[in-house]
Amino acid sequence: MIRKIEPLLSVCVITYNHEGYIRANLNSILNQECDFDFEIVIGEDCSTDATRQICEEYAKNNPRIVLLPSDKNMGMIPNFLRTIDACKGKYIAFCEGDDYWIHPLKMQKQVDFLEKNSEYGLTYGIAKLFIQSENEFRGSKGTKEAERYVNLLCDFQIHTSTVMLCKSLLAACNNEFNEFAKDALFYDYFYWLWFSRNSKIKYINEEFSVWRILSESGCHIKESRKSLKAALSGLEMRIYFILKYPIDNEDDQKKIWERIREEFLLILDTNYYIGSDDKSKSLSYRLGNSILLPLKMLKKIKRN
Repeated sequence: MIRKIEPLLSVCVITYNHEGYIRANLNSILNQECDFDFEIVIGEDCSTDATRQICEEYAKNNPRIVLLPSDKNMGMIPNFLRTIDACKGKYIAFCEGDDYWIHPLKMQKQVDFLEKNSEYGLTYGIAKLFIQSENEFRGSKGTKEAERYVNLLCDFQIHTSTVMLCKSLLAACNNEFNEFAKDALFYDYFYWLWFSRNSKIKYINEEFSVWRILSESGCHIKESRKSLKAALSGLEMRIYFILKYPIDNEDDQKKIWERIREEFLLILDTNYYIGSDDKSKSLSYRLGNSILLPLKMLKKIKRN
């Protein structure tokens, strides 16, 4: 791996089996209009299709690209951590291999804001949702309300492909992430919660990217056991932050615990019989009570 430029910004791209999408991804980043140097750091996780060959082609022809190949499949979290660790820019943006950017000044607008506002650690915007199987756009993700730690605890309101953050805060965030999430299925929600609690975050009311919803991806899991574990993992992250970074306002605290309780009961209802017809032996019951949401936490969300 040869560092060919000294970037102000690094774009972190993790990819696996994205041969049909990675060209659109990389082109959308390379076509950005900006007045600073940037690099694209690609974590290619030993794809079984032509993704690696396409990435090698782009890296060979463009000095901005740093390719991190792998001889074995590492999985999303290890691949992400090694890729973000290789990023050398003052700022880091994200665009996973099946997503792409649609605003030509996305990088410029976010860098300009962070350069002028040192108290902010993260900026984000709007992602348009594209349903690949139906070949149509449907809705968007990104709202000003997510600037508040309390609101972000209640919902996943930030999409990864719109985010830019300050690398100076990353070491502290990663230390906490590694301590908490050894078996996490995803990283982004933890990052946004941490940054919203430890710095200011800024919403920019513009469409920055397209979030491509595939039939099977890290954020859209059809297999019941994985889907259940992902849902419970999101609740566990919320509880972790509430306990470590308490909220003083009693009404806000009540609102968050009520939301967690509702989601947990919905998960149990939806996944009632996964693994067993006996509730006490079912996967949802065992995960909810002994692995991800221990009894001492459940007491906090039990309706009085």
